[in-house]
Amino acid sequence: MAPQELSSRELSTFEQSLKELRQQVTGVAEQMRSAKTPEDLLKMAAIQIRQSLQVDRVLMLRFLEPGIDRMMTPSMSAGLMQPQDGQSVASYLYSSRNTSGVGFGNGNGHGSGHGSGNSGRRSGDRETIDVSLNENDEFSDYTGLVVAESLARGWTPTQGATIHLTGFGFDTPDDYLTHPFVSIADTERTNLTPYQRQILERYQVKASLNVPICVGSSFWGLLSVQQCDRAYQWPEREIVFLRQVVTEMTVLMQQFDLDRATSDSQAKIEAALVKMRDELGRNQERDHSVSRVIERVRQSLDIDEIFATTTREVRMLLKCDRVSVYKFNPDFSGQFVAESVAPGWGELVGPNVQRVWKDTYLEENQGGRYAEHETYAVEDIYTEGHDPCHIELLEQFEARAYMLVPMFQGETLWGILAAYQNDSPRPWESTEVSLLQRIADQLSIALQQAETVRQMQLQSKRVEKAAERDQTFAQVMSRIRQSLEIEEIFNTTTREVRALLHCDRVSVYKFNPDFSGEFVAESVAEGWGALVGPNVQRVWKDTYLEENQGGRYALRETYAVSDIYTEGHDPCHVELLEQFEARAYMLVPIFQGDHLWGILAAYQNNGPRDWETDEVRLLARIGDQLGVALKQAETLAQVQLQSQRVEKAAERDQTFAQVMSRIRQSLDLDEIFNTTTREVRALLKCDRVSVYKFNPDFSGEFVVRIRFRWAGALLGRPQCRSGSWKDTYLEENQ
Repeated sequence: MAPQELSSRELSTFEQSLKELRQQVTGVAEQMRSAKTPEDLLKMAAIQIRQSLQVDRVLMLRFLEPGIDRMMTPSMSAGLMQPQDGQSVASYLYSSRNTSGVGFGNGNGHGSGHGSGNSGRRSGDRETIDVSLNENDEFSDYTGLVVAESLARGWTPTQGATIHLTGFGFDTPDDYLTHPFVSIADTERTNLTPYQRQILERYQVKASLNVPICVGSSFWGLLSVQQCDRAYQWPEREIVFLRQVVTEMTVLMQQFDLDRATSDSQAKIEAALVKMRDELGRNQERDHSVSRVIERVRQSLDIDEIFATTTREVRMLLKCDRVSVYKFNPDFSGQFVAESVAPGWGELVGPNVQRVWKDTYLEENQGGRYAEHETYAVEDIYTEGHDPCHIELLEQFEARAYMLVPMFQGETLWGILAAYQNDSPRPWESTEVSLLQRIADQLSIALQQAETVRQMQLQSKRVEKAAERDQTFAQVMSRIRQSLEIEEIFNTTTREVRALLHCDRVSVYKFNPDFSGEFVAESVAEGWGALVGPNVQRVWKDTYLEENQGGRYALRETYAVSDIYTEGHDPCHVELLEQFEARAYMLVPIFQGDHLWGILAAYQNNGPRDWETDEVRLLARIGDQLGVALKQAETLAQVQLQSQRVEKAAERDQTFAQVMSRIRQSLDLDEIFNTTTREVRALLKCDRVSVYKFNPDFSGEFVVRIRFRWAGALLGRPQCRSGSWKDTYLEENQ
């Protein structure tokens, strides 16, 4: 039958009912708008709804996701009203596909129909469903927590209680999402499960109207209105009222969510700004500290001072227990050369501390990752996966956490700058690693600068030494030229060269024809024995030199030995050098023309010494000049000898002329003999000159009267008294 048109009176009554409903909803909404928090909103909504509908109980049930603690206390319930997974609590969407609710036992005003065995029937716009047929095959464990309640006097409170969803009609959230409401008019006449009945009886529920609250498309919970003293057929007007109140409530809760999100965003922004300011402040402080360290590094060329300053400043900056500088040896073992350590921890640098530490990884991989300019930060040595031997080494350093960054000198891996936390693990920040690397880079620059300065100083010293050597060489040459006395030349040269080389002995060794030899001059430092002198062995034999007739020195070669015990000398050679008290030496040949005359030697007695190339060259130059001096002395000696010969020849000629003149002046033979013998003996500077006369048998006699101190002894002999001397050779050979 076609619906009849409403009469004017009925239309007026309907409009009046809608107006009253709108006013009722508006009144509740205005009260809810005065709430300051979402919790207050839920409580105020429950109170206003109960007052408007004159029911026994109104509660807000917050759905508990599976796995959430079911033992939660009421004081903890507020947290469950917060958005889940970023969704708004108050987001509420009614299904556009199904706007009808579900009523259990709503067949008539008295709730007489409970549909045993019927799948469902319609009553107005409500669908009546047998509750027992709606159960899942397996009982579900979906529950909710009562987070707000308004309750009439005398009934059991539900505030803070955890209740299964099935107690409100359906077992699962999906069932509630597909229906805008669920009503139970009479629990006694509705086909309920035993568990549903147990839940409802626990809280004395006779009738209930339940409206789902959704978050987007997800189930958030229920608004449940309950009558405890009687069964009650929920009219359409009250259902619409509840749905509109839920809509208003969710809108307000959305505003709370928005305000809270805005507040949270502002708080997060402020927290981020504070964090940024703090981080900026720390970075500025670190940059200032780094700049201070860098400035101090640049102000000093003393690498030890630089290391001491840097380790101290960095340890204070990082607030760690130890900062140290580790230097590699050529085999990639190493030693700590500087550190700053907090009180209470052992030292790794000092006179009584192990100096060389071996790390098999670094030795086998020649610096490993650090040779590739990599850094390394460890939060806890016991969780990093280190080998036991590595952990044992770190325990000797007392380290629990550490950062290591490489230090280079030019392109060569020089060492490691290390920061250690000893008392506990420490997660190092990337900014801290970067800071340590910046410091290490500056130390690398300082090392390169120090090396450059060292090379410049070394070169300067070399230039100074070269100038000093040239000056000494010039002085020696000048003195050699000023003197023609070879012994004086040797003494001057050995003294000057020893002072220049700062060695213990400089000596001149002269070869004999068999290539044995003797020291003919030396300058020796105080405390060492002499090799030249009246009570010193003069001739020394060196089998190598004797067998090889001067050996390498005959070929004008030089020879420098830094340590006689590591050079590979024969034991007899070492024994000979020990007699000289030598530990290191240089030998250069001395030639007289093309003839090997001897050796100029410099000795270091108190320890090994690495002779510089310039030192060997200087000694060789001095040796050459001594050879020139020897040649000059030889030439001078020959000239002087020739001069003496010429003088003697002239003197003899003069004497001969004088004798001839006197012979011519006298006819007395005895006088002639006497004059002649006297003049000749004076000329020859000999002991006797006589005239011997042969007899016919070739015996003979001295016919000159002899005047000299041995004359008496001669004249006193029998032969002299008899005047006759016999010489068998002369007689036999006439």
